[in-house]
Amino acid sequence: MKEELLYYVWKFGLTNPNLQTTSNESLQIVQSGTQNYLSGPDFKNSKIRFGEKTWVGNVEIHVKSSDWIKHGHSNDRAYDSIILHVVYENDVELEEHVFRKVPTLELKGFIDSDFIDRYNSFKSQRGWITCESQINEVDSFHKANWLERLKIERIERKTKDLKNTLTSFNGDWERTFLIWFFRGYGFKFNSEPMEWLAKKLSLNMLVNSSNIEALLLGLAGFLPENSNDFYVNQLIKNFEFEKIKWKLEPMEKALWKTGKVRPPNQPVIRIVQLATLLKKCKGRVWTSIMEMEDIKDLKNLFQSPANSFWETHYSFSHPGKKHSSLIGNSSFDLIMINSIIPFLFVYGKVQDKPELCLRALNYLEKLKTEKNSIIENWKKIGMKSTSAGDSQSLLELYNEYCSAKKCLICGIGNKLLK
Repeated sequence: MKEELLYYVWKFGLTNPNLQTTSNESLQIVQSGTQNYLSGPDFKNSKIRFGEKTWVGNVEIHVKSSDWIKHGHSNDRAYDSIILHVVYENDVELEEHVFRKVPTLELKGFIDSDFIDRYNSFKSQRGWITCESQINEVDSFHKANWLERLKIERIERKTKDLKNTLTSFNGDWERTFLIWFFRGYGFKFNSEPMEWLAKKLSLNMLVNSSNIEALLLGLAGFLPENSNDFYVNQLIKNFEFEKIKWKLEPMEKALWKTGKVRPPNQPVIRIVQLATLLKKCKGRVWTSIMEMEDIKDLKNLFQSPANSFWETHYSFSHPGKKHSSLIGNSSFDLIMINSIIPFLFVYGKVQDKPELCLRALNYLEKLKTEKNSIIENWKKIGMKSTSAGDSQSLLELYNEYCSAKKCLICGIGNKLLK
């Protein structure tokens, strides 16, 4: 028996209606209350009728009554307000409950046996996910509503630390976005060094720099000491000027990951792409992005051509085959999904501009679905993904619910169990 199952039983009233406390007093659940996912009692504002009297307060739930002591609730004042201690098994009599007159309800023998059978049968299934053989029994309307909720849940989970960054920069959205945006451009391997690079920059520096490309490449530690190439030599000279002007301390080149990183994702070419974008935006990327509602205009902004040197280079090493220096379609989509859309959604919420939240969600629907093994497995069991909005919801469902076996709090698992 797990507490999560007891929460579910309590929340949905899956008990015999003729309940009694351990002291044989009749008990009726008028309202189960609101589940508390933070610290403190498990359910708040519950309404319980004991005999002829009705009490309103908090309820704490444990597998065994002795868990009260194990969890350290005796010395926690947050639990002084409970009106009922619900347990599956009353293995010990708690003296403080007798003293404070807190009733105990032992659920063993009162839980709906059909539900327990259903739950055990459900959990015993084997497949890619627990409900693999039953998921299509849930109507499409219910699934669509749950996936829509997960889409927003995923955005909010991704951005849970964003407000802390905003606070540290005194509410400066442009500066905060720069950190967030650079981190996204680092993709899988170089997100942290990209963030460190962004933190070395200032808006004043970007707006007034004579050569943003030289500034970023030099500050990142990638510029060579000298070069026979005219373009590279100009970058070196320009950075020396920027270094003195802004009193800069370049990063160590060793901080960047280059081994096993595909050529188009090498940090140098990503920094060059960022530099061309910053130059076009005159340093104010967030302001420029906010002015564009059409995703096609955003894509054109991102695909600003760099110096022709980068059509044969991914770094400052020897030239290779000619290639495009522009950010690829799939990389642009990832930047949209992981950086711009979440930031725009949070900005809209904080600024009380729901139209911006809606714009962020609409962007997700206009982007192509992501392709990976998780999305392919969903497709095999009948859960198709036609947009990035769908794939983000399905990734959240698998990673945060299916993998963690949180069937009881999953909208689909909950429906099947009920």
